[in-house]
Amino acid sequence: MDKLIMLMRVRSSTVADLQHYLRLGSGSKYGVLAGDRLGYRISDYHENLTIHTDEDNSWYWGIQPNREAPNEYWTTCKLEFNPAKVGKSPQFDVFYCRLIANCKYIDFKQFDVAIDIPYSRSSVHVLMDRRNYTMKHYGGEEFTEYLGVGHAHGNVKIYNKQIESKLDYPLTRVELTMSYSNCTYQEFKRLFPNVFVLDSLGDDIDGTEKVLCLSCLEHPEYVKMLGRKMRKKIETLLVKASLVLKPDEIDYKDILSQILWYGKGIPVEKFVELEDTNGVEFPEHPGFEPLGGSQEEMI
Repeated sequence: MDKLIMLMRVRSSTVADLQHYLRLGSGSKYGVLAGDRLGYRISDYHENLTIHTDEDNSWYWGIQPNREAPNEYWTTCKLEFNPAKVGKSPQFDVFYCRLIANCKYIDFKQFDVAIDIPYSRSSVHVLMDRRNYTMKHYGGEEFTEYLGVGHAHGNVKIYNKQIESKLDYPLTRVELTMSYSNCTYQEFKRLFPNVFVLDSLGDDIDGTEKVLCLSCLEHPEYVKMLGRKMRKKIETLLVKASLVLKPDEIDYKDILSQILWYGKGIPVEKFVELEDTNGVEFPEHPGFEPLGGSQEEMI
């Protein structure tokens, strides 16, 4: 899970206390306030805070959507964070537990599933489908491909993680955005992109042959339209082209289980390194009203 977006209805007094502490800047119990701006559009949150941890990671906290009238007792908040990064921070742990202990309800909105492929960006290819396809090229190995609409359910993003994270080894990341209201494994499998690697084809393939190979992967019927010699070579290349991404039901449901742990208010470090959540009992958190339904029903 690369990103989780959730809405919370929190006691207004708790929100005010946390804001005061962050803006006062005395100490770093809840992290350091790195960004503080007002939103003016009807779709914005009135206050938008970016909070940094000592490990130089950050999360977003939106307070009071402009489309809602303020309430003296309860305030709607939006949290957007990367569990793999801030989930390991004691500062985020304290901040999050303070919120959820004074929370009336939680509504999970969206999350990203990230898959890292240990190959260079130019070796990883995606087949186009009915989703809108776009590409942004910044030169060399730095380019990003998109399927779907940005930040919407079913959106796919493929980019060079090696350049972004300044790594000394090749790494390409594939991200798939899922809406929590439609996050069944069947839906995940339906939206899963056709991504494969063309890295083991050797140096004896030219640009034309690579284009033909890519075209025939997307449209297998094109192979029959090639001449005998070229058809034989392309068929050999297609055998070498290994599909590297396949949806895994167990791994995906483990992500859904991790999301539910946030809903129950368990301290973050309790599941960051969790390997098997099957059969785990979810204890109640004081001051929290359960979302309702069993773990199995929600998954």
